[in-house]
Amino acid sequence: MPTIDFKDIGEILKHRFLQGTIVTIDPETDTCTVNVNGSIVPAILFFHCTGSEAIRGNGAVTDAATEFVVGDQVFVVLGKNAQDEDIIRVISPLIKRKCIESEEPPPGTGVARGYFAGGDTSNYVDENDLPYVWASIEALTFSDETLSMLGITLAIARLGLRGVSSGGNYGAFAGGFNWSLPYKIIEALHFAEIPTIRTLSAVLAMPLSTMGTANSITAGYFAGGMRFTENTLEPSFENEFIDSLHFLSESVFTLTATLSLACAKNTGVNSYGKAYFDLGEFSEGLIDALTFSDNTKAALSARLTDGRYSSAGLSSYTKGYFVGGIFETNYSAIIESLNFSTETTASLGDRLSSGCAEPAGVNSKVTRNKGYIGGGERDSSVQTIESFDFSSETCSVLGVSLSVERDELAGISNG
Repeated sequence: MPTIDFKDIGEILKHRFLQGTIVTIDPETDTCTVNVNGSIVPAILFFHCTGSEAIRGNGAVTDAATEFVVGDQVFVVLGKNAQDEDIIRVISPLIKRKCIESEEPPPGTGVARGYFAGGDTSNYVDENDLPYVWASIEALTFSDETLSMLGITLAIARLGLRGVSSGGNYGAFAGGFNWSLPYKIIEALHFAEIPTIRTLSAVLAMPLSTMGTANSITAGYFAGGMRFTENTLEPSFENEFIDSLHFLSESVFTLTATLSLACAKNTGVNSYGKAYFDLGEFSEGLIDALTFSDNTKAALSARLTDGRYSSAGLSSYTKGYFVGGIFETNYSAIIESLNFSTETTASLGDRLSSGCAEPAGVNSKVTRNKGYIGGGERDSSVQTIESFDFSSETCSVLGVSLSVERDELAGISNG
């Protein structure tokens, strides 16, 4: 196991143990810059998960960069290396996260799964000749990539709902509408061997649909989306507000910070320290960043390379991905990455099997190091599930598919 070896107490006293904030990260060398008492200094990342990691020639622990994001509060050691040269080591985040190598879901969360819920289908119609709206929930087990229909359903069938996932025992489906009413309801699906679902007493500040979502370790965020007047589908307006669901207290409040533009059909991804929301249709690829520690918003200089909207969002430890969507009248198969360290975007090109809008994304960072994209619309609603490997950044169509065609559905996950 990589260690800092001190000969005696005198050598320990030659080192200074401080706290700092990560400013930049270089994953190629496992180095960073860190703000220590107002000074920006270079440092090596000396943090390990399993104890089997190798030491680089520069003294850093190999792949330690995967455990940090810009903005992390960290412990720093100022001292000497074996050549008696000054060296600064980042030895741990203040709040330690589950290591990327772990194969177990968080305690108490049951089987590691992704859940796809709600949505509508253009392939079936109801008694009023309108697209059928689903209340059913399907579970994708990450370990063997099998799919099953749950014996529980949403309390209200709806489309345009969105999901957030806590780092603990449950995820939440919020908002949406059917052909009669819009909703601000929030339903909590508890991650267990046999999942259960219940309606929270807390609700969104207003009825919403097609909003961007992201998660910190303490809260889920619903940003933008189409907002409605109570109990009526018309009129509807694009929304600039951000609601936060506190996972522990199950309370909702609206942030003071707002998106740079009122928008709908937008998408969210998140690092450990920030959420990133594209600003939907008509925004020309604008992206806002929300810092979790103080709930402040800043517009990025980086943009998505085209004006896509209605994408799915996936988040690895180091990047967010905006998957598919629609531009003008064209369904897109493009996947675009947002590097969390540099806050820059890059198009990966057409990676989906075909263009798709309004799919749902779920993340399996721990169990599979993959994301999954389910459902969506390609002229008509589809059942396809595709996996996206975070390491190789490649897609493949799974051998299983949703039991029913769905678009404008929601996804949540644990593990």
